[in-house]
Amino acid sequence: MKFKCALMPEKKTNSNRRDFLTGRVLKQAIENAGDDLADYLNQATEEFAAPSGGSTIRLSTRAMATEFAMVINPGASQQVMRASDALDLIHEYEQLMTVYRSTSEMSRVNATASEGPV
Repeated sequence: MKFKCALMPEKKTNSNRRDFLTGRVLKQAIENAGDDLADYLNQATEEFAAPSGGSTIRLSTRAMATEFAMVINPGASQQVMRASDALDLIHEYEQLMTVYRSTSEMSRVNATASEGPV
């Protein structure tokens, strides 16, 4: 099923210039598009079963004063390892961008910024 929405009406309407300039034509087109979307969503929910809940795996880490977390479906160990690698990447970015560690790239840039182009 493909969603089709057209803001321009397919059939001629009895709108006039005043309707266009006051936004009535656009309002009607948006209402029609909303109706089309609602019809599409109703059909889609009837055709496709809702996903069922099951067990999940939650991976999280704390970096940059923020909690980063992923909730994934259990699957192949590669999937879990990729998610873990993505969270490890956040720590690498933190190491580059933090201004709270003198060894970070950002601290080095800030320290040498007054000496010339960065």
